[in-house]
Amino acid sequence: NDAVKNLKSSLADARMKADTDMLTGLSNRRAFERALGAACALAEKSKEKVALAICDVDHFKQFNDRFGHITGDRVLKLVGEILESHCGTHAQVCRFGGEEFVILFTGISTEDAYDMVEAAKNDLGSRNIIKRETREPVGKISFSAGIADFVRAGSAEALLHQADLALYEAKANGRDCVFGATVRP
Repeated sequence: NDAVKNLKSSLADARMKADTDMLTGLSNRRAFERALGAACALAEKSKEKVALAICDVDHFKQFNDRFGHITGDRVLKLVGEILESHCGTHAQVCRFGGEEFVILFTGISTEDAYDMVEAAKNDLGSRNIIKRETREPVGKISFSAGIADFVRAGSAEALLHQADLALYEAKANGRDCVFGATVRP
């Protein structure tokens, strides 16, 4: 029946929109939290490798204040595209909120995940970004990142917490770097 098909299509479209960050087109926090729970549950049963990276664009508030929200939005889209291009085949890249992105890696080592995030960071840092409207150079954009491993963390909540602690270490160590979480009590 066409009405049922249309209803199913509308429902699928609504679900997709509910799980998508409208600015970047990436999965949003809601979709990430569901994926994180599923990946960690699978890892507990099958010993599947799971790693998590949290990336935060450095000094983004000052950037937005100086160059405006439209340019800031374009930078967030660019960061999402770069993370997706370097990590997307091995991970789910999500916009966590504001200028934070999370990357949920499954089936690869934390070291390989680290290398991919580092490559994305270097790619972003190598770009000369220009404000489209004025052709004004905006300087280099960087992000800091923290990475944690499910085996060390033991739970989804601890994995997120350890990646967050590693992110804070990266920020405390001058930003524009990637830190891996160590074992913590």
